[in-house]
Amino acid sequence: MRYIYLMIGMISFGLGFIGIVLPILPTTPFLLLAGFCFARSSKRVHNWFVSTKAYQRHLDHLFKKEQ
Repeated sequence: MRYIYLMIGMISFGLGFIGIVLPILPTTPFLLLAGFCFARSSKRVHNWFVSTKAYQRHLDHLFKKEQ
């Protein structure tokens, strides 16, 4: 099951990355799906995903608590 989550995460990350360049394709839903799948597949892959610029630019502000 971990490999299925990893595969779905990579596909959705790729589509989210393409969505950054193409305005027709939404970015946020694909990156959210990738984050969910990566968290289920492997801690190492999830940590890599959280450190990417795509995550930091498009999703990081959604999960930070206001101070």
